[in-house]
Amino acid sequence: MITLDLPPQIQHSIQAYANEQGVSVHDYIVQAIQNRLASEPTMLFDIDVMKERLKGLENKEEALKNSVSVPTWALADFDSFEKWLAERDALRTSV
Repeated sequence: MITLDLPPQIQHSIQAYANEQGVSVHDYIVQAIQNRLASEPTMLFDIDVMKERLKGLENKEEALKNSVSVPTWALADFDSFEKWLAERDALRTSV
């Protein structure tokens, strides 16, 4: 069971739409979600695509080979981190 904390105006809109269709609020919400999912062109979670994107991260050693260490000075504050990112971008474009 999922409980949603929705603003009153949205609750009233949902109730009004459900009443117009002559169904319960629960049935209206379930149908709306089913319609939305049915209109998706692809699966929400395609396991094959996810496995392909996670290649190289199968174990800690492989993950570390494919990772970037952030220097301690760049973690001091947001501006330092932004400066580090800008330096990385400058290096990446000059190579």
